[in-house]
Amino acid sequence: MTPERIAEIFAEETGDDIDASDSALRDFARRMWNEALTEAIKPAMSEAIFWSDTNDTRAYKACELIIGAIDAMKIPEES
Repeated sequence: MTPERIAEIFAEETGDDIDASDSALRDFARRMWNEALTEAIKPAMSEAIFWSDTNDTRAYKACELIIGAIDAMKIPEES
């Protein structure tokens, strides 16, 4: 998912004529995408803490993998 694609979807849903190459819109889309992913990580982090407390290393490692996979989907800031 790219910021441009997120902007296109927003334009399709709202019916607005939006320029997906607009940098402010791309920045907004990137921030919203990354924020949603940050929120998605929170339950997995809670599970990881729970499983680490029970010494179940397989479940803990599985949670770490899930967290890593979600985090990898974040869109880096343009420099």
